[in-house]
Amino acid sequence: MKELYNIDEEKENNKDCIIQDEQFYESQLLYENGAFMCTPACLLFSTAVVGMDVCSCPPTKSQMNCIMTSASKIQSLLLSKDDRNHMFSIRDVINHVKIPDTYQRVEIVGSIARLPEDFITNFEDDNERRQCIMDLHGAVMALRNNTALVITLKRNAHTVALYRKSAKKHYYFDPLIATVKDVGDSSMALFEVFKIARMAEEFTGLIISKE
Repeated sequence: MKELYNIDEEKENNKDCIIQDEQFYESQLLYENGAFMCTPACLLFSTAVVGMDVCSCPPTKSQMNCIMTSASKIQSLLLSKDDRNHMFSIRDVINHVKIPDTYQRVEIVGSIARLPEDFITNFEDDNERRQCIMDLHGAVMALRNNTALVITLKRNAHTVALYRKSAKKHYYFDPLIATVKDVGDSSMALFEVFKIARMAEEFTGLIISKE
């Protein structure tokens, strides 16, 4: 699968763009019901940083604590309704995250491997284009400035987020290891995401942007 993305070649070509500025926070494991709250944490992080007047990127320690505390409350609420399930999907969580009407959301049913160029990417009955089929490469490259991508891998159900601040600044958030890292341009952002997706075949995702 590495050959499909030319990951090593892209890394070599962009080695001067590797920023790797990294901010560390309290892990999700330290919050109530935090062991499996990566999805609400990533949704809240993405919503907050896209609304730049609400939260800086990288967030301050106080801002991140607010994000994680809210994620813990959402996870606890979901568990109170379904205690047989501990790892909730983007679709499960999204109704519990207050996303302003001025935000646009596009749900993704995704493939890790590259799809053919002529692959049909939209559902026929989705006139508003709120759902699409996309490969991981296409999802990352589709990001525009001040846009976030939430990714849940089907293999292990872990969720991470990627925020594009500018062409040369993409921030990668993993709530389990509790870091927000500036990984550079879109090619390096793809490399960072691909590191956790190597053994997966599919993902679900959500692109969040402001109108």
